[in-house]
Amino acid sequence: MAGADRLVVAEHIAALDLMALGDALLSSDDDLALASVLKSPLFGLTDDDLLRLCPRREGRLLDVVATGDGSIAERLTRWRGEARELRPFDFYARVLGRDGGRRAMLARLGPEAADVLDEFMALARTYESLEPATLPGFLAFLRRGGAETKRDMESGRDEVRVMTVHGAKGLEAPIVILADTVDLPKARTSGGLLHVPTSDGATVPVLAPRKPEDPPSLAAARAAVTARELEEYRRLLYVALTRAEDALIVCGAETRAAAKDKTHARPAGCWYELVHAALIEEAEPVPAMGWEGEVLRWRKSGRTLAPAEGKLSAPVAPPPPRPARLEDLPPVLISTEAIRPSRTAAPAFRPPADGSLDPRVRGDLVHRLLAGLGALPEDQREAAGERLLDHVAEQVAPHHRAEVMAEVMGVLTHAPLAGLFGPHSLAEVPVVGRLTAADGRLVTVNGRLDRLAVTGDRLILADFKTDRLPPQSLDRIGEGYVGQLALYAAVLARAFPGRTVEAHLVYTRGPRIHVLPEARLRERLAERLAEPSGDTASRRRDAP
Repeated sequence: MAGADRLVVAEHIAALDLMALGDALLSSDDDLALASVLKSPLFGLTDDDLLRLCPRREGRLLDVVATGDGSIAERLTRWRGEARELRPFDFYARVLGRDGGRRAMLARLGPEAADVLDEFMALARTYESLEPATLPGFLAFLRRGGAETKRDMESGRDEVRVMTVHGAKGLEAPIVILADTVDLPKARTSGGLLHVPTSDGATVPVLAPRKPEDPPSLAAARAAVTARELEEYRRLLYVALTRAEDALIVCGAETRAAAKDKTHARPAGCWYELVHAALIEEAEPVPAMGWEGEVLRWRKSGRTLAPAEGKLSAPVAPPPPRPARLEDLPPVLISTEAIRPSRTAAPAFRPPADGSLDPRVRGDLVHRLLAGLGALPEDQREAAGERLLDHVAEQVAPHHRAEVMAEVMGVLTHAPLAGLFGPHSLAEVPVVGRLTAADGRLVTVNGRLDRLAVTGDRLILADFKTDRLPPQSLDRIGEGYVGQLALYAAVLARAFPGRTVEAHLVYTRGPRIHVLPEARLRERLAERLAEPSGDTASRRRDAP
């Protein structure tokens, strides 16, 4: 758990433990502070340990500790002397650094505590620049200050981040959960006052105790405040809805009983109701994952992906003639200024005539599985893949799902591809950069690479293809595919200078791997960047 995006330093458990240490060292009679320190990560005693020390003792807890564990008594004695002689920053620096306090706190409290400890020490420096540097003064400074720290939530740690919507502005995550969506904001009045506009355009603060007693002018002012709150509430919903990269989960807990004429207790206009009303027509009920019941699921691409069991309907316009050879397909550039490599050389689609799985569905499932399973331990991949197929392809026939799973596992377990799925690899890597065309134009490359691995002095690029009949030799590979990887390689070579770039085309049927020669990549890249803008636009319109 990553914790909240904003933390009040003096209220976090790490700071409370350090403050309790100061209290215990300053007053030998403060048994509660000493007990808190003993149970903190600084000493690591448990409740059972304290129960052996505290009940039925005679005198202070400090005296009992002094007759027990010698290491605890010795450390407390050393810290008491240093607390009286050193500045607060120097004292706590020794506790956290020399004596391992920081390491112990991070081990128990997690990485979140690092931000609090850093801010705690920064506050010690700030206090010393403002007041005489004493430990009692610093503790009082902390307790009256209410200092906050805003944590860096954009770090790529494997954690669940708990954030306010305001704090999430500008950030994204693969999965976002909106956990509190069934309450409406309450109109806030500063000290019970509403600012009522006057005829000359000024505002006058007026006491507004109870809404039923509002005169017309006060009721209008209260309505304006409520309208502003609702407007901001809906703006924040837009921010929340746009934080997710892959999946957004909207939920909430109703804390009161529903009225007799309603099936729920959600107020009209709450986030949940707004999202529900917008998507209900296109959403579908599906079994919930992890608990009983159903949830409503909406996809940007429509309802659940399902295979075409019969013949697909004919397209409105007849497709252009299919070239005799794949390599004869013309390269496609999105524009003279922007190249999307993954959209080049897409062969014309032919519906399956033998009852096999729709190639579009099969390709989508294979790419999803390869992206999601590659980072998992080998013994967990197949089970995780089955769960993913249960979730996204429940309407695909079992034998088709088995074929897809076998194909994916064949790629993941293929020894020559082990480096692609190692600890230094990533799936679905966005590739964005600029290259200089032959005529001096700056051309933007914008695409997504299926797999990237950085191993020592090598940079391995892999693009997965699900063609039913993989080419058996390099000379049978379409130039569009080569151009796609050439663009990726050129951009990534600039991002990772000094590394040898290897471009792999991995055909999942088999699997069959083709390593594209560096000379061919350079040649194809030069051809792509030498294409005039007029010819490029013409080919874009005529390309299949």
